[in-house]
Amino acid sequence: GYFLPNHLEKLKRNFPKLDIQLFELNREAIEEGLLSNRYDIAVLLTSNVLNPDLITETLLGSRRRLWVASKHHLLQRESVGLKEISQEPY
Repeated sequence: GYFLPNHLEKLKRNFPKLDIQLFELNREAIEEGLLSNRYDIAVLLTSNVLNPDLITETLLGSRRRLWVASKHHLLQRESVGLKEISQEPY
């Protein structure tokens, strides 16, 4: 949600006649769509790409983040590690 809007706006501004259609799919469907030429490009986590026939380019790297509710008890801690997270329901 935080990645695409800025880039879509730049694409529309620089290429006003470009037809952009967005689809939200699981990784397997994205990979299959790229390999069958149903999609020209895709934005996805490159660490999750399994098919070696796909060429990837990392556009953005970001730190892992933990998202919790505003009153979650882990927010009381100064730091949270995998040990604490592993004890939480997923």
